[in-house]
Amino acid sequence: MSIHLYAACWNEERVVPFFLQHYEPLVDRIVIYDDRSTDRSVELLRASPKVEIRPFRRDAESYLDAHLTLFETCWQESRGCADWVCLVDLDEFLFQPDWHHYLAAQKDAGVTIIQALGYEMVSEIFPPAGAALADNLTRGYRDLHLDKTGLFAPDAIEKINHSVGRHRCAPVGRLVPADYCMQLRHYKTLGLDYLLARTHALAGRLTGDDRARGWSVHYLRDDDSIRAQFQEQLIQAEPVPSPRVTQPNKKPKRKPWWRRLSSALWR
Repeated sequence: MSIHLYAACWNEERVVPFFLQHYEPLVDRIVIYDDRSTDRSVELLRASPKVEIRPFRRDAESYLDAHLTLFETCWQESRGCADWVCLVDLDEFLFQPDWHHYLAAQKDAGVTIIQALGYEMVSEIFPPAGAALADNLTRGYRDLHLDKTGLFAPDAIEKINHSVGRHRCAPVGRLVPADYCMQLRHYKTLGLDYLLARTHALAGRLTGDDRARGWSVHYLRDDDSIRAQFQEQLIQAEPVPSPRVTQPNKKPKRKPWWRRLSSALWR
């Protein structure tokens, strides 16, 4: 079973080691589109034999527009050579404790697309070097906004049709969904200092058009608002249970999630 991962990167040197530690044992190939990072991100990523670095070429001024366009097409090169593709940000950790067995079972059952249940993970301080985040930093809270379609079979999907941020999609193709036994653990709230610095850095990348469309305006919050939310997140956080491993549901009884969400795709 072959699994390819695609991600974009901009100045992520602090999370790159955790990202590699998590995904190197899980996937066979990692393709990173770097958007002119000025820190050590590329150097650290190149240390992995599984990583291929490519330039993030923009046809649009907006990073968010360009990101959306990239992830609509980059994975298509994995058709015919990968059983699964993962589309993630570097701080998004797809988590299933029996990863390879679970995905093999989904493939055998004919499942073609997997939605991960989203959790915002929370730490009071930035984790120490070498920490396996998904195994060791396990406090967080459920966040429906972080539910994402991060895993699918490239041969079965014609188009993924994500909205900005990949929070929703309206896929086209041979669609057989999995049970909800995959998590997306989002590691952005890694201590207040890191959260403040990363929020302000990302705010500086928003264009006037992004702001007019209301895209990622949460990055524009002032320090007091960020601190207040951080304290709320610490209060909300509790141990996140690991997803169970179940046999695939070959004939889903519920209306597929993309049918339920597609009507609101472009809100």
